[in-house]
Amino acid sequence: MKIEYRAPRSVNELNDSVYCSICSFEGSDKKFSEDHFFTLILKKDPWFCLDNTRACFVDGKVVSVVQIFERPLRLKNCVLRMGGLGSVGTHPNHRQKGYSSEVLLDI
Repeated sequence: MKIEYRAPRSVNELNDSVYCSICSFEGSDKKFSEDHFFTLILKKDPWFCLDNTRACFVDGKVVSVVQIFERPLRLKNCVLRMGGLGSVGTHPNHRQKGYSSEVLLDI
C-alpha cells in the first residue's frame, strides 16, 4: 500500500478531493456534482490555490482531505495573510486510520 500526503496535481485529483469531502459529510453513496456546495466554494473562491488543498492518497485514491481558505486581511495600512481550514474529512471507508491527522500535519 502506497500512502502520500500532498496537494492534488490535476483537475481530476482535485475533483476526487471534493468528492472525498462530499462523502465525508453525506455518506459514500453520493455522486460528484459540479453544483455541489463543496465544488462551488472552490469555483467561486477568487483566492483559490490548488496547493492549498492537502490530501491523503492511498494507492492513488484520495481518502482524506483538508482545504485551506487563504484570505487577505487589511489592518490599517497593512495587508496580512490569514487562512482558515475547511472541508476537512475522511471517506467513511477509511476512517480510524489516522489519515486526517496526518493531512493536518502536512499543512
